[in-house]
Amino acid sequence: MLTFLTDATLVVAAIIVLVLAFTLISVAIALTRAARHLNAVADGLEVVNGNVAPLEPNLGTINGALGTLLQRLGSADGHLAGVARALGLES
Repeated sequence: MLTFLTDATLVVAAIIVLVLAFTLISVAIALTRAARHLNAVADGLEVVNGNVAPLEPNLGTINGALGTLLQRLGSADGHLAGVARALGLES
């Protein structure tokens, strides 16, 4: 009976060790894949940064032009609201 319990204990211990080894190997593989994907994302972000860098000097000009456009569209909206009031279309 003691031999059976010893053998059963060794089998259970071996199964536990194999399951733990499989789990650790799976985690290591997943981490390796994640690292590769993160490297690809980092490389892509560097490319985006390189593509966007030339825009920086022009952003002030673009922002100013958009501000002017906003004012003019606001003025046009006011004129259209006046026309709508004159025609009785305002709700």
